[in-house]
Amino acid sequence: ISMLLRIALPILIVILMSPITIYYLRTLVFISDKSLRTLKKLTLN
Repeated sequence: ISMLLRIALPILIVILMSPITIYYLRTLVFISDKSLRTLKKLTLN
């Protein structure tokens, strides 16, 4: 049982964490994209 738990727990953690990490990365990319756009606007003006 302990061996199964040792194998199953990390897999469960990864499965549960992946949507959160994907969402977090997406928001980070979105924020960086927004900041880049504003910087471009500022440099053009």
